Amino acid sequence: MKYKLLFCLVFISLFTVALAEDSAPPKPESTFMAGVGTIISDKPYKGGDTEIMTIPMILYRNDRLVFSGTKISYYLIYQDGWSVSILGAPRFEGYDDDESIHLNGMHDRKATYEMGMECSRSFDWGTLSGKFFADILGKHNGQEVQLTYKKSFEDVLNVKSLSLTPLFGLNWRSKQLNDYYFGVEGNETTATRPEYHAGSSTGILTSLRVDYPLGRRWSLFGSVNAEWLSNKITDSPIVDEDYMLSVILGAMYRF
Repeated sequence: MKYKLLFCLVFISLFTVALAEDSAPPKPESTFMAGVGTIISDKPYKGGDTEIMTIPMILYRNDRLVFSGTKISYYLIYQDGWSVSILGAPRFEGYDDDESIHLNGMHDRKATYEMGMECSRSFDWGTLSGKFFADILGKHNGQEVQLTYKKSFEDVLNVKSLSLTPLFGLNWRSKQLNDYYFGVEGNETTATRPEYHAGSSTGILTSLRVDYPLGRRWSLFGSVNAEWLSNKITDSPIVDEDYMLSVILGAMYRF
């Protein structure tokens, strides 16, 4: 299997999202953790391979600032269960045309960097969050909105300190975002690949995260993350899956 730097960054980004969403609120003291993880990830494109990679992972938190891999969060408000933060994160969807015979002749679809905001409200019964992201590098020029609910359960199966955090939600992807990553332009068509322009879409987000500390320093984690795609995406002639899936397993050491 041919690994590329792009895939490494994709996996770091996936870990970034999972870890930042399940971290404790910002604290005055700084936190630094480092470790290693193995990530299994599928792309929805025809002929795409499952990618497996082991990579280093880093988390740094200091008061309102959280840096995790390639994602940055800065909390503007954190009070009475409410939080509002500015987010910066890469989007590593896309492909090179040599990744699959079904993509030969397509223009490469590039990664980009997005900025946005998140607003969350914590309750006894869970946490509701809303996120907005927009492309700032002019690659897809689109936007995405996510609405999610999650709740953590402690001491699962009567195992002390074992926590389980399921997440459910919806996401809206703009027409520009979908067209860039899943569309087929007129000069990219073939006899088996017609021109296709995807519109905006609404999908379903699900994830399940498990955390288990091994004493004061070491901790184990794992997560399964899935985005269930709308038919605006799955009807594309370069797509043959109705979901995007990633699995992350790893260990972290607190310094």
